[in-house]
Amino acid sequence: MKKILYILIILLIVVIAAIVYLNTVRDSDSQTNNDWTTFPESSGEIPDSKSATFEIKGETGLIEVRNFFSDPLTRNDPVNDGHYQLGTYIDPYSPLPSDEPYYIEYIASTQYFNISLLAVPVDESRMEAEQFLLNHLDLTEDQICNINYRVTVPARVSLLHAGQSLGFSFCPNAVAL
Repeated sequence: MKKILYILIILLIVVIAAIVYLNTVRDSDSQTNNDWTTFPESSGEIPDSKSATFEIKGETGLIEVRNFFSDPLTRNDPVNDGHYQLGTYIDPYSPLPSDEPYYIEYIASTQYFNISLLAVPVDESRMEAEQFLLNHLDLTEDQICNINYRVTVPARVSLLHAGQSLGFSFCPNAVAL
């Protein structure tokens, strides 16, 4: 009887060790096989505050935008050096959730815009973010479709749209909401 108990215990230990090992291998494989986003190379320089416009690299070439760095609605991200918050400011140290409909972050080194839609209905939040960018960058819809950007929704806002890039509503390949 003791032999059978020892054998069962040893088998249980072997099975648990195998499960742990397989989960570790599967997790490391999923981390290394992700499709990584590539960013355009850039100097990340901030334009002179006296300059009315500056150029950013877009998908089809250079795009002239209004110098939003001189706009009082643009702030340094207090956590990420070289990142800038446009329009709405979200304090990363505040324990309270933001009640803003969207959050726009510009990464100077990559000339990339991250737009997060933070309120439902998501289509209205996207429209507000689009209008803000069109006005503050002084771009047309065609031009703004060519900037390097991503429009996302956190899972806490919408599980249906989380994990995908929605695009701007008027751009090709945008997700209809």
